Amino acid sequence: MTLLAVVVLAVNDHLLKPAFTGLLTGKLSDFAGLVFAPALLAVALAALGWAGERAAALSVLATGVGFALVKTTSVGAAGASAVWSAVSGPSVILADPGDLLALPALAVSWAVHVRTRGSGPGARWVRFVRVLVVVPLAVLATAATSAPAERSVRDVWVEDGRLFFSEGYDFASRDGGLTWERIDPEPVPTTPSPTPTYATPTPPSPPATPLPPVPEVPYGQPSACLPSQPTHCYRVVPGRLAVQETDDGRTWRTAWEVSEGRTDFLRRQSFNRGLDPRIESIGLAVQEVAGGHVVLVANGGDGLTLRNAQGEWHRAGFPKIVDGRVAPMAEWRVPDATDVGAYGTRAVYTGLLVFALALGAGLLSGRALYWGVPLTVLGAALGLTLNSMDLLVLLAGPLSIVMLIIGVVLLLVAASTFPDGRRVLSCGGVAVLSALLAPLPLVVWASGALDGLRIAALLTILLAAAGVATSYLVGRAVALR
Repeated sequence: MTLLAVVVLAVNDHLLKPAFTGLLTGKLSDFAGLVFAPALLAVALAALGWAGERAAALSVLATGVGFALVKTTSVGAAGASAVWSAVSGPSVILADPGDLLALPALAVSWAVHVRTRGSGPGARWVRFVRVLVVVPLAVLATAATSAPAERSVRDVWVEDGRLFFSEGYDFASRDGGLTWERIDPEPVPTTPSPTPTYATPTPPSPPATPLPPVPEVPYGQPSACLPSQPTHCYRVVPGRLAVQETDDGRTWRTAWEVSEGRTDFLRRQSFNRGLDPRIESIGLAVQEVAGGHVVLVANGGDGLTLRNAQGEWHRAGFPKIVDGRVAPMAEWRVPDATDVGAYGTRAVYTGLLVFALALGAGLLSGRALYWGVPLTVLGAALGLTLNSMDLLVLLAGPLSIVMLIIGVVLLLVAASTFPDGRRVLSCGGVAVLSALLAPLPLVVWASGALDGLRIAALLTILLAAAGVATSYLVGRAVALR
């Protein structure tokens, strides 16, 4: 059950939840975490010399109370945030009373304890290994964390015949966005206070005619029109990297967009790249220049997009500073919307997990297999989780690699010592093929050839399930001959 809870947490958090957002996937990780968290506390109490029924009951009770406090009170959420920030850097744990729907999982945890109590030393060693694996996962399963936002562009405007945008510093362009300069804030001049003088007061002057108010410069405006053509306008599409255009003020068409699948990819990679996860078109500015007009779009964590005077749209990204000067816009850093290497490691972990499950389903016996399958699955699940979240990698990453090495070696030992060579060859071939095919949709999605993560995730699950089922059926068929 502990193994199943870890696998459910890894698969749900990094495959199902991103692709199928909803109540079920939103609570599944909490359910899995509450299954193994009491076991973790029980082992900690055992290390302090307190074991048995009371320790198990206290662990279940403490887990439930702690989870409830974190999810229903601001004090509990703040305390959990402080603890997690000390472990993995600045983080925010969110209070969400709806997560209390997962509390019945504590009954499952208690049932596991009742079933396994009184087991021998071997079983206790297995539980110890599981605890080592779930230490970094326990916090992930009981709270949602968010990393602080970093680079982002949200404000663009036109002022004094120049284009402006803000990214910490203000940047300005005099040539329609081709080149830029950084506008450093001017220091406030300091002058000595004048020596006070005493003079006869003069009567106040008559009030002057009030001046008309100066219009404010709109920051992050969602739409803008050409001054010379009020019906020719542009507007951002909320929640999307997209801009629409109209010539008559009534009929809108898409002028520029990044597909929803590629936008989703950019959001998922924003943490690794130090970018704001809010990646969407927030505001735009229009400026008429010689030969046409330009449109500058603020896209949050994706930087800027520019429509030049010739009508060509380009994702410009973020400014590049070289020797204290801003490089031409064509040389700026543009976040990649495709990156196969970003999902290469995850594909390997997914393949190893499927291989272990498929081989175990096909052979179904052997002491080395009994240890090899859980260790490989646990190591792959832990590696997949850490690689996706970039949390505690230095602490638990080596543990994941060690478990994978031991697990794979034991799987090879199990295969080489299995009495039925034909069954090993048949099931091993199916397992290897399944391990290669199952993560392929994720890699294809990362390359951009497949746009939707939901389809890629569903295909991965179907291929993995088909591989495990096929290995089991092939193993049974060979055994009956």
